[in-house]
Amino acid sequence: SQGFMYDPSADEFSFTGGKMKQAFQNLVRGGSFESWNTPGWYSAWYGGSYTTTIYAKYGTKSLYIDDSSNTQTAFKAYYISNWDRLKGSNVTLSVWARCDSGTATASIGIGTNTSSNDATVVNNINLTTTWQNFSFTYSVPSNASTLKVYLYGSEGTNGVPDSSKMSTSSVYYDGVTLAEGKLSLEYG
Repeated sequence: SQGFMYDPSADEFSFTGGKMKQAFQNLVRGGSFESWNTPGWYSAWYGGSYTTTIYAKYGTKSLYIDDSSNTQTAFKAYYISNWDRLKGSNVTLSVWARCDSGTATASIGIGTNTSSNDATVVNNINLTTTWQNFSFTYSVPSNASTLKVYLYGSEGTNGVPDSSKMSTSSVYYDGVTLAEGKLSLEYG
């Protein structure tokens, strides 16, 4: 057994042999999509809505994206407030997702460049009709000019979502969490 202590002034845990820096705060507001107009969330080329169907992991609603366009990739994104303090550090994105039938590939990621309408880095996620949790750690560059979370309805190619690879199945997202550090948080 090793000594394990939390120092609230430094917001870190220490234990015999080292320290673990982890912020236990969700930087995303409205990640369960219970409200349509949650501040910070925006859409582009968006073919989706909120739903009150059985497709909800937390609460009664989830984000629904039907990527039916063949010219643009449908997405919903969230601006992280006070993101400047995260430059040069790691953030971990945790998302619950599923599709409505069969299987589908979608992508999630972060954006750190204000001149782009797409994520800087995306990860493809393979979905089934069962809720699954996906978690990825990203490095926020020291020269980042913004920090945004992106949820897409189609898979990505070479790090960018690709509208030619849109899914034939609708994608549902719920329980979105972004935390400073390399550990993902349970939504709540």
